[in-house]
Amino acid sequence: MIGSFSDEYIVLVDNTYVSSFAFNLSKVELGSQLYPDEDDYADLMVGNLKKFVAEQRYLATRDGQSMQWVLEYLMKYNGRNRALDTRIRQRSDGLALLHLLSSCATFCLLLHEVGHVTYGVADYKDRQRDLIDRHIEAVVGRRHSHRRLEEEVFCDIFAMVNAITVLNRDDGWDANGLGNVCLHALLGALMCIKTRDVVQAALRDSAPVGITPSQDVLVARYEVAVSAIDEALRTEQERFKSQRRKVPFAGDKLNLRARWLEALEMPVRDAETRNLATIFASAFADPELGGFDHIMHSLNQISPLSDLSDVTDGVDIQRGR
Repeated sequence: MIGSFSDEYIVLVDNTYVSSFAFNLSKVELGSQLYPDEDDYADLMVGNLKKFVAEQRYLATRDGQSMQWVLEYLMKYNGRNRALDTRIRQRSDGLALLHLLSSCATFCLLLHEVGHVTYGVADYKDRQRDLIDRHIEAVVGRRHSHRRLEEEVFCDIFAMVNAITVLNRDDGWDANGLGNVCLHALLGALMCIKTRDVVQAALRDSAPVGITPSQDVLVARYEVAVSAIDEALRTEQERFKSQRRKVPFAGDKLNLRARWLEALEMPVRDAETRNLATIFASAFADPELGGFDHIMHSLNQISPLSDLSDVTDGVDIQRGR
């Protein structure tokens, strides 16, 4: 987020909520490439995305249903996320790789905002204008005005090239690998922003959470950035040092956008987790139930022969709205 307070000063605010979300998605992608047989990483990616959808819905409504969904994803996926973090940390370069993913997410978000300021500087903008125009036309054609898309793509490329320059120069990571990580961080951040918009639109229209073609502008932006970044990096090769540390990140193997569209289908398809989350959410949402006493009473009704749905059937978790 960027705020200009005068002609001389600009304040940049690091949105750690968005950058940490992008970091976690990149960490799952990294885990799928380092330890492909240790987990169902596509499902873990969907789980992280579903948690964010649920959080956005809860922040907008504060209702019991949204609380239940947030709890579902914490119960089902939090342990697996921690296990992945432990596996990566056990590598000799594990901490360095995690720091790299975090740095790419943070730099790309902050430098994108700096790009909006730089976009007003004609000579710098003109250096990339032809490249950006060609790739926008190749991806989206001439169907509508591209002025806004042009500026956003410029800022994406500005952010990635400069983030790669810093991390290549200071930490010695190879530029091509850094490009893969930065593109993934960019897409993760776009998913974050668009998820908020999609959830708010669904609540406003009393419709299921989903994507319509007119809403899916981020796809064009990402595809243009993917198309243009390789050429942009080639034109900036003199800025990069020789490759000293290989980045073991080969791109978007899990197809993040496909996982995101899957994540918009709520809720988790796991009856036991869902019913446990219902018990907890109902205790939080309705003070009349007695809080923790309600949780203990509900769990004590569960026997080896019963199903959790026997306990949660008929529970109203909307009273906390």
